[in-house]
Amino acid sequence: MLAALFRTAHVGYVTPLRDGMNLVAKEYVSAQDPENPGVLVLSRFAGAAQELDGALIVNPVDIDGMADALATALEMPLAERQARHRDMMAQLRENNVSVWRDNFMRDLQSANGAGRTASARPRARVGKKTAREIVAS
Repeated sequence: MLAALFRTAHVGYVTPLRDGMNLVAKEYVSAQDPENPGVLVLSRFAGAAQELDGALIVNPVDIDGMADALATALEMPLAERQARHRDMMAQLRENNVSVWRDNFMRDLQSANGAGRTASARPRARVGKKTAREIVAS
């Protein structure tokens, strides 16, 4: 049902003040009809803004800028919408979840090998007990 709503939306307006990856933006792009895609308006604070450069990037505290982006999205010619959608889909295919996982695991192993061993890991303390001691009691 959500994918159907995304597919029929002429504009995907995703404007968080702070966010991580923002899968909603990626789902919106993925659900679009390539022949007649909508336009993604995306907060510059969304993690996906670095990846989805075909979106109209806005500052969500700039009301006038957001209004301008909405007008631009609604008036955007079909050829430009198709080109932006094509670019964003290529980016999503290139940086899929498997690529993300592999990069994350490589970075994690690199961080672990950078002088931190399992026994040297810092332990969270609550008062005089570690978190592990609290859970065990």
